[in-house]
Amino acid sequence: MRLWLYLGVVCLEFFVRLLLQFLGKVGSCCCALEDGGSYNRLLDTNGGVPRPFGGRYPFVFTDKLRVGRDSEGRKLLNSYLVLQTLDTGSSGKVKLAIDINSRDYYAIKKYNKVLLQKKKLGLQRNEYENVLREIRILQRLKHSNIVQLYEVINDEEDDYIYLVMEYLSGGSILSKQQKTLCIDEETAKRYFVDISCGLEYLHMNHVIHRDIKPDNIVLTGDEKIAKICDFSVSHVFEDNDDRLSSSAGAPAFLAPELVSVRGQSHGKPTDIWALGVTLYYFIYGTCPFLGASVPAIYEQIQHQDLVLPALQPNGQTPSAELQDLLHKLLTKDPKRRITMKDIRKHPWCSSMFVKRPSIEAPPVPVGGYRTNMKKPRISGPNTTNTRVNAPSTFGPISKSVN
Repeated sequence: MRLWLYLGVVCLEFFVRLLLQFLGKVGSCCCALEDGGSYNRLLDTNGGVPRPFGGRYPFVFTDKLRVGRDSEGRKLLNSYLVLQTLDTGSSGKVKLAIDINSRDYYAIKKYNKVLLQKKKLGLQRNEYENVLREIRILQRLKHSNIVQLYEVINDEEDDYIYLVMEYLSGGSILSKQQKTLCIDEETAKRYFVDISCGLEYLHMNHVIHRDIKPDNIVLTGDEKIAKICDFSVSHVFEDNDDRLSSSAGAPAFLAPELVSVRGQSHGKPTDIWALGVTLYYFIYGTCPFLGASVPAIYEQIQHQDLVLPALQPNGQTPSAELQDLLHKLLTKDPKRRITMKDIRKHPWCSSMFVKRPSIEAPPVPVGGYRTNMKKPRISGPNTTNTRVNAPSTFGPISKSVN
């Protein structure tokens, strides 16, 4: 009896696999296996990233693009109705769109694949590889302080690739702060804790952001929640080896060990340094180490002592606890620099961290992460109702397309 039951289960599994393979060939997306494998062509052994830690994420890869117009002449990209352009950069555009089925709003990044593949970033890399890196990283992440990627539309017959992202109408903190010069200490504390929680999640998921700065921190419409965006220069590491062999990001936010010529540096402390520069910018409206040229900035970062002004531009006096944290974040020796664990315990922000429990690091998939993806792959069906409705008015969005 047990033998027949076993044979029945095996046969059933075989027919289910055949059915899913057939559906994957005729449809525009497919389902991933629980162990990070696949049922069809979209997740082969040489492409994609295994789905993170066995969870099912609301991420979809679509390989067919249907372009149309509505009755008012506005463009339709599959089920997304394009409403307006939010941002334009040298590499692409960001569009505000609404899903005509769910009535939810999204920010859609539009990149010209042909153009980006011609923009060299070195002897072997081009800008399109940065887009693929961002997709590989974002499709594995889900956190309340990290901007969510919901769908990638990549039709081989179309020159463009589209990233359907979470829409945040609050815009970047940089655009907000350009109007107010500085942020009051309590608001800065709330944003700092949000960024720290997001950064902690990234590090525990083996991702070094490498470009933490106010321009890459975006706000919800009510400006109560801050989220990290732009993973185009981020680094994925395996095991506990977070060493970096090169620098990336804005010069004024680079750690001393990145601007020196001493070779490799560890990624986590460099992100914490950038977090410190970002907090300094929140409080004082400028960066702690500046110069007339990039070499001059690097000289200041390496050798100039940290000086904290007595007053903020708004006339307020920063608390002693805040000044102590800034000194610990901006310690030049990475071995003595404060860690994320100790940031949680620091008296300036520990009360807010009480409500944000530490994240247990999930197990890394066997064999580590595959990062040699040549085209985006699916992570799982978009079946969960986690999309966020946009407010009735359309605000700015982060300039995440550089």
